[in-house]
Amino acid sequence: MSRGFPLTMNISEPTILVWDTNGIDAIVRGIVHRINNTGEPGSPPNRREEFLAVFGIVFDGFRDRLQCANHTSDRVFADEVNPQLVGCHLRNGHPLVETYCAQIEFINRWGATIEEKIPAEIAEDIEIEDMRHLMEEDVGRKDASLVVVALKLGNESERPTMIVTDDSKLAEQIINLRNRYEIVEVGGSQYQTRFVATSFSIQLLRELHLSCGIDNDTWHHIMMSFKRHHNGRYEEAARGHDRRVIEFFATFHDDCEEKARRAITREMEQAFGVNDG
Repeated sequence: MSRGFPLTMNISEPTILVWDTNGIDAIVRGIVHRINNTGEPGSPPNRREEFLAVFGIVFDGFRDRLQCANHTSDRVFADEVNPQLVGCHLRNGHPLVETYCAQIEFINRWGATIEEKIPAEIAEDIEIEDMRHLMEEDVGRKDASLVVVALKLGNESERPTMIVTDDSKLAEQIINLRNRYEIVEVGGSQYQTRFVATSFSIQLLRELHLSCGIDNDTWHHIMMSFKRHHNGRYEEAARGHDRRVIEFFATFHDDCEEKARRAITREMEQAFGVNDG
């Protein structure tokens, strides 16, 4: 096994996050659930500003509260995340979001927010093919591009770099890659694998909630949407996601108390320069 950062990481130091489409979509689903289940009846189609605001708050929270730099790959952005695309995965399956995207102004603003909050890093074709040959099982070009970007960013900064994906098979491949190789050659350059790890989106979002990056209601809506998304799905990966979110529901009240305690501690530190916890 390669040495270095753990294969899955809690956010305890400045970290680079490389977002898969399904990780971003978990956030979109949570915002949609919040809008559809709050406010005046009939109001959701008119709450575009709320959608954009909460989307920005989440990624600002990762940056400001958890000291994480958010990125994705240019391949993932161009093929799946860019809301200019009718086939954008963040629009598909969300009628409310499709309603918002009927207005070009919304598409432009959301696209600009994504590009600002989650900049896309380049993974060259030769780098992607080299990465696919290193994997134990075949992965798609978009998945391989995420690993390439994580390797490059992690080695350049010498910071832990976490690929945020809800694809259990991809997560397993990332872990296997680091177990098998300490150094890999990609696109003619050598990279240490010890900087790269992976996490499911729901785990990171819980960390964000505990750090006061999102409020209790938003976290509850994210969990509810996550649970509903995986209800009735019997694949092993879906059952694993279901177990995780059930565990987080069980700790919700304790998490809210811990979040309040951390908030008070932070206020004391800011006011007096001491830790009162």
